Amino acid sequence: MSDVLEPDLIAVRFLAYTQAGRHEDAVALIRDQIGHHLDDERLWYFLGSGLANTGEVEESEHAVRRALGLVPDLLPGLVLLSRVLVYTKRGDESVAVALQAAAEHPEEPSAHVAVASAHFYRHSSGTDLAIALEAALNAIKLSPEDDEAFALGCRAADLLGRRDQALDLLRTGLAAHPSSAVLLQAAGQVNGGKRVVGDRAPLLSSMLAANPFDSGSAEDLRALALTDLEAAVTSAMERTAAFIREQGKEPYYKTLDALKLRKTPVETEEKI
Repeated sequence: MSDVLEPDLIAVRFLAYTQAGRHEDAVALIRDQIGHHLDDERLWYFLGSGLANTGEVEESEHAVRRALGLVPDLLPGLVLLSRVLVYTKRGDESVAVALQAAAEHPEEPSAHVAVASAHFYRHSSGTDLAIALEAALNAIKLSPEDDEAFALGCRAADLLGRRDQALDLLRTGLAAHPSSAVLLQAAGQVNGGKRVVGDRAPLLSSMLAANPFDSGSAEDLRALALTDLEAAVTSAMERTAAFIREQGKEPYYKTLDALKLRKTPVETEEKI
């Protein structure tokens, strides 16, 4: 029988396994210990996250619902559940959970990225794409640190026919996150994206050749790219909100206060 570990130590080991790509070991660790800590929402969330990483999405959903049963407004849990529901093609449920996350945590970029992702992958109409773009822009306005917000924003803008806006988001995102896998993938999916990556290649190569560990030049470029970003994003959000209203809908953030007042918790699991 394994020793009983304190939750904080379990968390440290789980994160170390995850960062090393040892997802099976991460899951095994939590499974071994969670019986001793059934009331710790972090461990249920970690189990859900680890199971998602190993592709066991049904089990992941059960685990994260256990976490939310303990703490209904747990932001990482709501975001993870929304993503799992996207993966299982339950778009309406994913959108509802993402909106709940944004209603509970309106200042957290990851909640708005979840809204963007849920609407983008549901993609039942042009309005979904417009809301995905709006939510991605809102996340970027709150903080430009999430590369997925730029990726979702540029892909949604591209599908809406806003090529210049898509390429601007891609260009700025890559300047802020030059090694981002999701942005490099997005560059291959949006019209003209490969040329944006091509423009960067000689500069990045020369910087790395001169000093692979030099982050100063990269930070200077990043700061330059993010200059006036807030004003540009605000303008883009206003245009996107106007488009949504033209479709007879309200911008998604208008629904958040009412959603929070309603306080409808996500369905939880009693056992796994």
